[in-house]
Amino acid sequence: MIRFLLKISFMIVSLLDPVFSNYTENIEFIKEHNTHNTSYEVGINQFINHSYVNGTNNQSLSYIQTTTDHLNIFTDLTIPKEINWTKKGYVSSVKNQLQCGSCWAFSASEAIEGEWGLKNHQMYNLSEQELVDCSGYLGNNGCGGGTMKMGFEYVIENGLCLNQSYPYNGTEGICQNQTCTKKVHIDKYHSVAKDNIKQLEKAVSKQPISIAIQANLRSFQLYKKGIYSDPMCGSDLDHGV
Repeated sequence: MIRFLLKISFMIVSLLDPVFSNYTENIEFIKEHNTHNTSYEVGINQFINHSYVNGTNNQSLSYIQTTTDHLNIFTDLTIPKEINWTKKGYVSSVKNQLQCGSCWAFSASEAIEGEWGLKNHQMYNLSEQELVDCSGYLGNNGCGGGTMKMGFEYVIENGLCLNQSYPYNGTEGICQNQTCTKKVHIDKYHSVAKDNIKQLEKAVSKQPISIAIQANLRSFQLYKKGIYSDPMCGSDLDHGV
């Protein structure tokens, strides 16, 4: 009799618990998706207990779309059959933006890391926190969102410190760019038209690049491996990577 009562109590709590509901829904999604022969798999990860992300309501997805002049800058470059910048050593360690809409800062700093590494044969972990704290005068909103474009503009004007000397904490604070040593400088950047696949292929064959994607889908939240290609993924760009 006692065991029966305990079981009923557990069932009531579970039905009212949103974490349990999110978990079971995500597990069902994983099972269903992986029965189909798609180009990618989904699986259990640290987001399994979360409701699937929903764009503008998720603070970590805060890429602000802007109007940019797109240039067809790659004319004579031959596109290789394949390229993996991680294996070549020009993609730095995996990072976590925490509960801060700073995706744009990570995207900008890591694209610069890759380009700097290619040119100088030395990889750095650059300071996303400096971009979060210090580039507001250009139009970025710290943890409230921003653009890679304005991140690049900041580095052109100010340079960028290492994460070691200006560490990331996932909150927006007072700019302290005078207390760290500028390690990297850039003098320009280019924007590639998103509807020109050949230009995009040439750009990514030249170096690691910044892109904006639509990440407000359950399939992206639970991605495990393979080539991500959800037919629902479109032009609702909300995340910089």
